[in-house]
Amino acid sequence: LMHEAGFDFAFVGVESGSEEQLRRYRKPGRLNGLVKAVRAAKKAHMIVVASFITAAPGETLEDHEASKRFVRKSRPHICETGPLIVNPGSPLWDEMVGADEPHTVEESVSRPIYTFPDQPDKETIDARIQDFRKSFSQSWLDPRRIVDVVDLLLHSPSVRYIFKAFVKEPILLHQLVKRGDAPIEIVVK
Repeated sequence: LMHEAGFDFAFVGVESGSEEQLRRYRKPGRLNGLVKAVRAAKKAHMIVVASFITAAPGETLEDHEASKRFVRKSRPHICETGPLIVNPGSPLWDEMVGADEPHTVEESVSRPIYTFPDQPDKETIDARIQDFRKSFSQSWLDPRRIVDVVDLLLHSPSVRYIFKAFVKEPILLHQLVKRGDAPIEIVVK
């Protein structure tokens, strides 16, 4: 119904491919349900963007590996990952900062987990993010991805629009592959 109403993208907050980590996050869903949701959105010809959290409290290397397995199993079209952001008023904020009212604006700003004592440092988190991205990139070597791309080209106006941009300006594809963290702007003339 969403695709028929004009939605081309489904954003899925997977957070982790580990059941244990999902329980730590107090996520109501479970992995089987998340895999089914990704597959259902793909079957409905939607571009699936899956979001993951890296190096949150309690996350083990096995939890990190489980997230990579989830990507290989469900094959979302796009994946993003980043450190946990601790937000004021959340239970984790109260646990790490305290429930007292902040005295300054700086004390009330959301912060990445690596800014707190006894948490993974930024370099560790960056290494896990890079490892996750590499694993996601390698998931595109799966031959079933060809079916995914053809399906999107046939049924997604957004993908056709982007494809036309790449045909008209091939340098855009090169920029996208080599972009790092810089944004890319697509303008079709």
